[in-house]
Amino acid sequence: MTAVVFISIFVLLAIIAMLAAQFVPKVDDSRWGVTSYPRRYVRIGAAAFLVIALAILLSNSIFNTTARTVGVVTEFGKSTGTVNPGLNFLPPWAEVTEFPTSNQALDLDGTDGSKGSAQMKFDGGGVGYVNINVNWRVESNDKATDLWSQWKEFDKVQDRVVKPRVQAVVSTVVGSFTPEEAVKSQNYAKISADIKTELSEQLGKQGIVVADVQLKRIAVD
Repeated sequence: MTAVVFISIFVLLAIIAMLAAQFVPKVDDSRWGVTSYPRRYVRIGAAAFLVIALAILLSNSIFNTTARTVGVVTEFGKSTGTVNPGLNFLPPWAEVTEFPTSNQALDLDGTDGSKGSAQMKFDGGGVGYVNINVNWRVESNDKATDLWSQWKEFDKVQDRVVKPRVQAVVSTVVGSFTPEEAVKSQNYAKISADIKTELSEQLGKQGIVVADVQLKRIAVD
């Protein structure tokens, strides 16, 4: 919106200068005859204002959307569509919020130094921790627009949609096993498959695709 204000100001100055040029008196120069240099200078100033306005318009109308992302276009706080990766020309009052369509890694195994492990209760009693990685992505342009409408920022999709759902599903699936069954590595493949199936069903309704689930470790507290 700031760009629109500046464009309007410079266009207005250009119009004022063009009108003012009509009232600038001519100058009688004996060397060149009757001339109108002052009027010409005012017109040059008007043209300069228009050039500045055009430069601001172009610089604020060209958007470069990075590869493997969906650009959600918003005007005055409302979504008006999407743009594909590459250079896009839009009105200067438009804004573009990028939603990646590439795989996103949710780390719940603590390798990033945080307490990322999902905590849960086993069947029959006992508490444990699950170290797991989940790769996910936004399904399509339309779904990206829907997610933007709800959350406005891409990071919130992982923090408030994907992560809580993963923790809940992991707790439910792993919690259906006894501690003795859960910690057996030969059961990891089935547990991972069950988690992926349940996540795909729940997150798929919101336009999120679960690409991969990697169960690293299940430990009993």
